[in-house]
Amino acid sequence: MMEHEVVTRRGWMTREEFLDLLGATNLAPGPNSTKMALFIGYVLGGLPGAAVATLGIFLPAFAFVALMGPVTLQFARPALTNGPTVTLFLVGVAILATIRINAAWLVLAGGLLGVAFG
Repeated sequence: MMEHEVVTRRGWMTREEFLDLLGATNLAPGPNSTKMALFIGYVLGGLPGAAVATLGIFLPAFAFVALMGPVTLQFARPALTNGPTVTLFLVGVAILATIRINAAWLVLAGGLLGVAFG
């Protein structure tokens, strides 16, 4: 999508220039789409271009996560009705904060514990 937008549609760089940036992107650590946007921004506009490109790729995700936070709290408040559910929630948060585990496993475990201890 980036190649189509930058090379074909806008003509901001050649395909060869784009592929050179793609090669550099694959060498640097981190998410490729973010690095590619930053590199394109830098090539087209220097440091200000890199800053704008970085904000452009981060702000939509940041806004989504920020909006989902209040929605999650609205769903959590009615569910946390007693001591056991609050304890289960806090244990789950502690597990997520300390070890890398897929949250789906915690949801499954919480559901099984809820059924087992009703």
